[in-house]
Amino acid sequence: MRLLLDECVAGRQLRRKLEAAGHDVLRSVDAIGDGAEDPVVFAFAQQQHRVLLTYNNRDFDVIGRAEPNHAGFLFIYQDNDERDMSNDDIVRGIANVENAFPAGIAGQIVILNQYRW
Repeated sequence: MRLLLDECVAGRQLRRKLEAAGHDVLRSVDAIGDGAEDPVVFAFAQQQHRVLLTYNNRDFDVIGRAEPNHAGFLFIYQDNDERDMSNDDIVRGIANVENAFPAGIAGQIVILNQYRW
């Protein structure tokens, strides 16, 4: 999967784990800079045909619904407790999404937490 990691999930360790799992990964902080506004991150993801992985669900939900012809979103909900997804959970969840959506998730908003099995 071609992924763009939003600044809030842009850890280098996660990027390395996703790349090791075979994904093409860019971090928004590397590609467009630190502190980029959400519409800029969204536009870059669309130009690059990349699924956007983010914790910033509320803001990107509004953007994604207003612009439904996007490459796809993977939202992660974090509650700051033991139920939060680890990097390994994220990698496994993305693999499960790929199996569940063999044609890809273009135009869809997928809650990654639901695919952490």
